[in-house]
Amino acid sequence: SKCSDIHYKIKGHNGCFDWKLENETWLKLVKKETSSGCFNSVSIISKINTEYKNYIILNSIDKNTSTKFKIRIGFSYINSLAVNKRFTNTIVGEDLEIWTSGYDGNGNQFSSLEGLSFNWTVKNSEKMKSLSNNSNTLAEIVKLSQESKDISDVRRNIEIQKLSDICFLSGLDTGIVEVFSSLSENGYSNLTSNPTEVFIKEDFEIVHKEIWMDIKTNAKIDMFLIQEEKTRNINDKSLNTFDNNKLRVKVKSQNYIHYNHTLSDSTCGKFNLSNDAIFRSNEKICDTKLEITDKRLPQYNTDSSFIHVVDPNNIDSGFIKIDKENVSDLSIEKIKELDLLNPSKY
Repeated sequence: SKCSDIHYKIKGHNGCFDWKLENETWLKLVKKETSSGCFNSVSIISKINTEYKNYIILNSIDKNTSTKFKIRIGFSYINSLAVNKRFTNTIVGEDLEIWTSGYDGNGNQFSSLEGLSFNWTVKNSEKMKSLSNNSNTLAEIVKLSQESKDISDVRRNIEIQKLSDICFLSGLDTGIVEVFSSLSENGYSNLTSNPTEVFIKEDFEIVHKEIWMDIKTNAKIDMFLIQEEKTRNINDKSLNTFDNNKLRVKVKSQNYIHYNHTLSDSTCGKFNLSNDAIFRSNEKICDTKLEITDKRLPQYNTDSSFIHVVDPNNIDSGFIKIDKENVSDLSIEKIKELDLLNPSKY
């Protein structure tokens, strides 16, 4: 990489600053003057490609208060890399910011890797190998310029052909991926970071949290994925409703293979996700808890419902006054919200 590509920007706040390097042989100082004659932003640029064992001092003075500051600047070869992320997990359809940090041989972290080119690699974790339908990569790398408007010209120019030290990881499906970065510069052909794991989840819910069914009937268990609004496909007929920019999309039967289920009382009935997710009772009065988990990420993706199998002796009916706005949506959740199952209310 050209030395002039390596920049580090320093800003001063709440003052009127001027700056001076004690040694300009190794570094170049570029000052940006404001309309008031202050230099509150400067860039440090490396001049030569060699290691310097000592520190160079950058002096700064606040013209208003005569307060002086000293900044020690050191520069060396990069000895190791590490991939960092803001969160341990992300969500399908969302982008997680990731970046590379560099360290010298003494473990000192470089303040910035801006100006250097990188290769980014994402692959499915070895933990996903035992699961079916795992031929596709669960995430992809997205350039910083595609997601962020606040990008420096240096990084933007790098991304014309390569990738910079900062990018985004976009989740495509649930599971665990490993992310690597390697420095794409002369002299650093074998410098690659250790893998960093990212968990990609997709919240889902069983539509009815409590189900009452006759001993002679079967119950269809519907599941919906909870997605971000920006992942919406306007041609998808399985769309349900938005709630705070969230979208509920019905899980398609061919995707049930991603999930496992358990019944707290296995003698109560039979449930098979691969057979249209229908609960078939064993014609006995019983209660059971149905729990469904995403087998790729059981620690993150799970939901449950209580099933009550009853043998009613008689059928009763009654009339309840409901506000007009509630007539069109009498879901189980809405009934609970209105407390319609409380006879003492009427």
